[in-house]
Amino acid sequence: MQQNRAVEIGALLNDTSIPIKSIIKKYGFTSHGHFSLFCRKFLGDTPRAIRRRCHMGVVVTLEDVKKNMERANRQALAAKKSSGTAEAPRRRGRPRKGEVR
Repeated sequence: MQQNRAVEIGALLNDTSIPIKSIIKKYGFTSHGHFSLFCRKFLGDTPRAIRRRCHMGVVVTLEDVKKNMERANRQALAAKKSSGTAEAPRRRGRPRKGEVR
């Protein structure tokens, strides 16, 4: 579902006659920042950068979306693994009441 949405948004961003605000509104994003995060995660860059590349003839393809989704999944998995094994940082300062060091 996200993949289809990303491909559609990429196609709309490639069409520079459509304002970014109308794309945001059409797909129900709550803010420009949220839309920008979605584009970075699934399309590999910000909406503005995608538009700039489009002027140079580089368009977003389905393969780009798949590659970025795989990268995002790998990063999420790595973050999940590292958060469970890491030791909590040692607290500085005076010990809390009842805390033994």
